[in-house]
Amino acid sequence: MDKREVQINSQIKKTVMLTDICSSEHYCKSGQYERILKNITFNVLTGESVGIAAKEMNEAKLLLEIIANVKPYYSGKCVLDEKGMMQKKRLILPHLFYIDTPNMLYDNMIVLEFLMFASTHSLESPVEKQRKYLEMLVEFGLENIAFSRISMLSDTDKLIIELLVAAHSDSTLVIFNVLEYEFSNNQVQTIKKICSLINAKGSIIIGTNEPKIIGVCCDKVAYILDGTIKFYGTVDDLCSEWDKVLYLISDMHPEEVADKLRAACGNYTYVTNGKSVLVYNYSGSNLAHSEFLGILFDNGILPDNIKLNKGRVENSFEELNKQNGL
Repeated sequence: MDKREVQINSQIKKTVMLTDICSSEHYCKSGQYERILKNITFNVLTGESVGIAAKEMNEAKLLLEIIANVKPYYSGKCVLDEKGMMQKKRLILPHLFYIDTPNMLYDNMIVLEFLMFASTHSLESPVEKQRKYLEMLVEFGLENIAFSRISMLSDTDKLIIELLVAAHSDSTLVIFNVLEYEFSNNQVQTIKKICSLINAKGSIIIGTNEPKIIGVCCDKVAYILDGTIKFYGTVDDLCSEWDKVLYLISDMHPEEVADKLRAACGNYTYVTNGKSVLVYNYSGSNLAHSEFLGILFDNGILPDNIKLNKGRVENSFEELNKQNGL
């Protein structure tokens, strides 16, 4: 790293700095009490979208509550927006917008009305605000709920409206704790667009176990196992390091195809899943794609479909679990 790169990196603000965080909460394991979270360390830079996922949902939820200043921690250091944490807990800090429930809205309002209400501090005229929010709802694919009463919305739609409000707040950090919710593909794309708005001035942390949200919306991801972070880095690095699936082979007779592949090419591991065969590489050395396909054809293995796997978050999490005996 040259001097210019070091200087640029030193100028990037850290929205969150966690150092050796240990939780106050414990659980009993084999007759011994252990802390739920142990020595959690990572930073979130301004402009980043970071996902937090865990094998055990309560571990990710607790970490998000600690970052949000909702719950105290036993030891370590947590700094938000480079301002430090207040000693008094259970108080959401003014530069943080925390979302963990769909019940933050007024059910008797329509969506557009609530967005107008939530931006009363804005100096824009009501007409200008209405036009802006209508255009935004259309751009984000939410025009179908713009004039819907909030009480009629699904919980996930309510959460997305709350996230939109957060994007237009003065908060420099948004925590979107949605570990218990599943979003449609269209909703994930909407969340991605709102994240871009937030990243223009701050950062967002998304608590979710949905691989598609992490893959589409997040720059980095922290994965927690047994109370410690087993991976923290970019989503691309997660998939390149931990997704061992090379090919997805579809066929009406997957067991037969898998048996033929084991006999013809012992370099890889073959696991059937429904009507598919997953081709894993645990050997550390890949065959060229043309070489692997040549082995298939030379041995008369002609499945219905062969798809090259480009790296998936879900596969990476499963592999992390397996490597850690879970």
